Amino acid sequence: MHRKIMDISKRRGIMYPSFEIYGGVSGFYDYGPIGSKIKRNIEQLIRNYYVIDEECLEVECPTLSPEEVWIASGHLENFTDLMTECLKCGEAYRADHLIEEYMGKSCEGMHMSQLDDLIEKNMIKCPKCGGDLGKVYNYNLMFQTFVGPGKGKESAYLRPETAQTTYLAFRRLWEIGRKKLPLGVLQIGRSFRNEISPRQGIIRLREFNQAEIQFFVEPDKKFVENFDQVSNIKTRIVTKNGKEFDISLENAVKKGIIGIQMIAYFLGRSLQLFERMGIDPKSLRLRQHKDEERAFYSSDT
Repeated sequence: MHRKIMDISKRRGIMYPSFEIYGGVSGFYDYGPIGSKIKRNIEQLIRNYYVIDEECLEVECPTLSPEEVWIASGHLENFTDLMTECLKCGEAYRADHLIEEYMGKSCEGMHMSQLDDLIEKNMIKCPKCGGDLGKVYNYNLMFQTFVGPGKGKESAYLRPETAQTTYLAFRRLWEIGRKKLPLGVLQIGRSFRNEISPRQGIIRLREFNQAEIQFFVEPDKKFVENFDQVSNIKTRIVTKNGKEFDISLENAVKKGIIGIQMIAYFLGRSLQLFERMGIDPKSLRLRQHKDEERAFYSSDT
């Protein structure tokens, strides 16, 4: 099915691999004439929901940031995947994905030593040449480059997400917003991740588009005035303990499944947005990440 979809996309000018005349590079796709129009329609729909309806501010920030930004945010140390390389041919693999494909079970959240043990005990070899795999290690996903020429050049990185560039301007945005909270800020733009093994067409890319909202509130503000607009939405939720059931957003908050009403509200708005895009609500679910799955900066996802 995936191959059929990609073939149709290529023929009809929706999307196709970049740099095709030079053999292509995995993780990069062009949006064709039709794909570009679809993308712009989706972006405008997002703006209608959040800039017009929710009165969020919209910003557009550089994709390149100095190294200091990523040191302060923790990305330089923690924005990593676990990688292993073939000792014979040098092919690199994301360790957890390789083991999952071989064993048929999830390895999400496992540590390097645990993955090393699984590779050794199950005698997992390089899929490409059959060679032995090296020790698992942390691989940083950010693209590094330099700003300026000569000895004065400074280390910089392409952003792996739009969020950090929004945070940097918080004080100025707060002043523009008349120094009031809550304050919502939308940014739609390009992000970059040097993925170990890009796959599934545009599902996992090295350069991709993001639409992210940062919503700033007082720490003790847990309720939202318009919650009644989404409170009765019923959806499937998978908890971090693996329990799966259908429940309304209102009851999910009451039972403590979703921590605060504010989060439930924006989850509801996202579900409404996806339905407006033509996605069947029955094919959607909200999955709470396990503690070991969450990003290093998240208290709940």
